[in-house]
Amino acid sequence: MIKTTARRRRSTLAAAVTALLLSSEALAMRCGNKLITKGDAQAKVLKYCGEPVQKTQRLGLRGGVYRGTSNHVDADGGFNRGYYYPYGYSEVVLEDWVFNFGPYKLMRRVTFADGFVEDIESLDYGYRE
Repeated sequence: MIKTTARRRRSTLAAAVTALLLSSEALAMRCGNKLITKGDAQAKVLKYCGEPVQKTQRLGLRGGVYRGTSNHVDADGGFNRGYYYPYGYSEVVLEDWVFNFGPYKLMRRVTFADGFVEDIESLDYGYRE
């Protein structure tokens, strides 16, 4: 009984670690031995990954959020509780770069918002150039 419980715990732990690794990999990309993640600058991606095979540019809208505070005591006795409300939209330059890492690896699309990595997507397998 004790051995079965220990095995079950180990297998649950292994599954949790695998899920964590897979979820973080979706938001990251390897170029050689360097890791590109959300928030990295375009210059860093260009330095470590080289020129993309395709670049597209478009405008996107982003909603702004203002954080305010209220100066009253609520029913729970809380004071200065924050609140959020939208204050409008602004245009953001979005750039999509596609990287081809060859026929045995997946291509990646990196989306930049105002020059910083916002999203990394996996595409189909690459091709020979």
